[in-house]
Amino acid sequence: ECAEALDGSGDIYVIGGFAQYQGVTTGGIVRLNDDGTRDTGFNVGTGLNNFAKTIVRMRDGSGDIVIGGAFTTRNGVTMTSRYLAKFNSDGTEDTSFNTGTNFASWPNGIQLVPDGSGRIFVGANATTASYRTALVNTDGSIDTTYDSNAPDADNWVDDVAVDWID
Repeated sequence: ECAEALDGSGDIYVIGGFAQYQGVTTGGIVRLNDDGTRDTGFNVGTGLNNFAKTIVRMRDGSGDIVIGGAFTTRNGVTMTSRYLAKFNSDGTEDTSFNTGTNFASWPNGIQLVPDGSGRIFVGANATTASYRTALVNTDGSIDTTYDSNAPDADNWVDDVAVDWID
């Protein structure tokens, strides 16, 4: 699968199960310029060890993105967060974002909560006693004010949409 997220500058983020883009190893995540060429200012190195499935761009002006997928390593190194990770605008991992082992499998859908908090709502593919829906804080921790009481849904969640009213 592949997803795109516009970042306000005309750039396009493309994620999926691909290893290369335009002949360059990107490991499932790449940013394109508005003319379709690969943006070399965004570099994840050799990338992720497995596919990326869902993406959201942070709306704080940083250009950072959060992606969800079946990955656990980046450039051959175990990531701070498994299955859900935050990347800085240059493609480096934001290691201050840490979901730990809260997700037993990859997110199928993530959405930014439109209340200005930077929190993310996640729907995951987990089939074990783990979070299948969760509200995630900006540091990757689970927001316990949202009552998901893991396990919540009795099987995987395919996608999520948020229409938030505070």
